[in-house]
Amino acid sequence: MIAFASLSHIVYFAGIALAPNLWVLVPLQILNAVVVAVTSCLGMSYFQELMPGALARATPLFFNIMRTGSVLAGVALGFVAATWGYRAVFVFCVMLASTASVVLFIFNYQRGAKIFSDPAAETAP
Repeated sequence: MIAFASLSHIVYFAGIALAPNLWVLVPLQILNAVVVAVTSCLGMSYFQELMPGALARATPLFFNIMRTGSVLAGVALGFVAATWGYRAVFVFCVMLASTASVVLFIFNYQRGAKIFSDPAAETAP
């Protein structure tokens, strides 16, 4: 779900970058809500799954990475906006979200996760 939420983020930021008027942004907020819900709920579980023997370290690591990422994103995107304009911020976000999606899908593939599998088929004898 996290990998698919990253795809929603790509569509969200591309939609903002290409929006001809303000009203286009309202339905795009649904995609942003999906991303926020998935990452805030499943993100910590994902880190705990990556560190099964260290749950007490995985949770603070997740929250510290989120805070550090927010600070660094603010600085980086402020620089992009000041240098190339506000639409460039969203193009930059599309590039970052695309990179994250590729990394997530590759990582899940290497770990043997069945991203496109049918959960019912896995329980069948």
